[in-house]
Amino acid sequence: MGRTLPSATMVFMQEEAAFGRFRRALRRSDQVALDDLFVSARQHLAATQYAAHALPFEVMLLAMLLEEHKEVMKLRERMEAGSTQSAGNPPCQAFHKRMHHLQRQKKRMIETISGWLFDIYPNETGLSGLVDR
Repeated sequence: MGRTLPSATMVFMQEEAAFGRFRRALRRSDQVALDDLFVSARQHLAATQYAAHALPFEVMLLAMLLEEHKEVMKLRERMEAGSTQSAGNPPCQAFHKRMHHLQRQKKRMIETISGWLFDIYPNETGLSGLVDR
């Protein structure tokens, strides 16, 4: 007998293909960023098998967000280690500025994803619990 449900990998590939026209409409730099987000989501395909209760797109967004958060955590650790060395060091100040920018970018990404899910699935909670509406 064949499978009645597609595998997580197949669903991921279908979702990624569905965004093909959207991707082509983006600027080249944005295409690279979008491709990077899909790569980060692909790293968690095995875990998506255990999230059958969620919609596939929600799981993809959560995997992307997970990778972004891991990057912010790494930068925060580097920032805290660097702040003890020298507060007046210009490279440290640039690093702190970049870290602050990434934290704002992460917050905007969460708000955008939450808004998309609310628009697409108004009766579902989606990721709306992460951001106050």
